[in-house]
Amino acid sequence: MYKNIKFLGVFIYLVCSLLSADLFVFAQPPGELCEPKFRHNMYAVCFTDAKLGWACGDNGIVYHTVDGGFNWDIQPVDTTESLFAVSFANSEVGWVVGNKGLIFHTIDGGKTWKSQKSSTEKILFNAKALSADKAIACGDWGNIAYTSDGGETWEDRTYPKDVMMYGIDFVDENEGWIAGEFGMILHTTDSGATWEVQATGVENMLYSVSFSTKLEGLAGGIDGLILRTVDGGNTWQKGEFMTTFNGISYSSFLDTGTNGLFFPSHYSNLFPNCPSPNLDWYCPWSTISLSANNTGSSGSPRGTVSFHIGNFDSLTTSPNNVFAEIGGDGAGEFDWGLPFYFGRNVYIGLEGRESSLGSGLYWAY
Repeated sequence: MYKNIKFLGVFIYLVCSLLSADLFVFAQPPGELCEPKFRHNMYAVCFTDAKLGWACGDNGIVYHTVDGGFNWDIQPVDTTESLFAVSFANSEVGWVVGNKGLIFHTIDGGKTWKSQKSSTEKILFNAKALSADKAIACGDWGNIAYTSDGGETWEDRTYPKDVMMYGIDFVDENEGWIAGEFGMILHTTDSGATWEVQATGVENMLYSVSFSTKLEGLAGGIDGLILRTVDGGNTWQKGEFMTTFNGISYSSFLDTGTNGLFFPSHYSNLFPNCPSPNLDWYCPWSTISLSANNTGSSGSPRGTVSFHIGNFDSLTTSPNNVFAEIGGDGAGEFDWGLPFYFGRNVYIGLEGRESSLGSGLYWAY
């Protein structure tokens, strides 16, 4: 039976920090793919330049590449616990953190990893190397740990509220942000000694936060949510770009994990909702041809996208499990889900990588 559910979208970040994104309505040839030699669950990756990087995951696995990710070698770490984050201050000094508050430190590029005494036994989900001596980590139950002596000691700077903290980023040794449960984003200007809450207007789980400057940043979370700020987090706005549909502009995003297109209709006679139990989906009497205009977050480029909405109940009586014409009622935003990807190539331009379209980060199709 076809499930009436919106799946978790994929928020991809392959470098230690990301630039704010514009939408580019053009296509480019795909790049080469890296064939991994491993099949562990991998949770984090960090590069200090275009070629030198590390990845970590289950069973205490740390991998290292010197050629931009085309080849990877294991770097032994003395644990079988999951490692959820890796961060390097330079090509030699870095940390990995993970389950049970584990922290491991290297000063030789990962050839050897030394266990450090943590300030917690709770899970550490993320970490940020601020310098060769300073680092900060965050995790479950509001846990925050900080070191200023290369990890010889870790100070407990736990946030007073019980929240899960997943994302962390700093623009220098003092100013940074943490993202986590209930749409929470915290901001500090004193290396985490004190934190202020920044209003996001959402309650979604946030898994990542990244700043390219003290003012420009992104946060990503469940249901394909992307938040963007251009004022250091004083205000956060939804969406990667703007979609204008039926004369109304919406914050919008591309969503690899949603199985339909979701948008407000404002015309119940044109887009009637299906009867129970599929109330979230549209059931027009016949398939409708539509179009919308997408505009990059900077105001350009612009492009028109054509799409179709059919009767969900009728379509899902077929033996097929994937449909190009299904859509549902969105809550004040435009979610370009799986049908958007049919018949077009969609690419992501990575930060710092140049192409004929310019430097990333951007979407291209």
